[in-house]
Amino acid sequence: MAIRTTSKTSLFLMELIITILFFSLASTVCIQLFVKAHLLGEETIIQNHSIVIAQNVAESFYQFDGDIDSMCALLGGTSTQMDSFSLYADTQWNPCEEPDAAFITTFSLTKEDSMIYGEIVIKNIEKVSEVYSLSLASHIPQRSMTNE
Repeated sequence: MAIRTTSKTSLFLMELIITILFFSLASTVCIQLFVKAHLLGEETIIQNHSIVIAQNVAESFYQFDGDIDSMCALLGGTSTQMDSFSLYADTQWNPCEEPDAAFITTFSLTKEDSMIYGEIVIKNIEKVSEVYSLSLASHIPQRSMTNE
């Protein structure tokens, strides 16, 4: 009767295969995390730029008491209607013309009694999605003309 001894190389090969499988799974998870972190970073940059643009429009709204023409002149916007205007920006958030735009900021104005309401909406043209929006309200005091 012949006694067979099993080789230890097959056990080593099996351990090596399991180790390679473990490291490949771990590297796949790490790569997915890096991709998600990169995409989240890009979204954060877009969000931050949108907030700055919306703040600029909001400050001009309060400064000029909702005067569309003055706001357009200050911000370099394109007046689309009597009570609204648009600002266009490229992928680097530099002001540009409509054909080259990646982002559009629209401002619309409504008036009720002694209140002025504004709505700022920033959209990503390429993804057709809203990035940021801000609602504004301002009270315009009535000035009375009295003779003293």
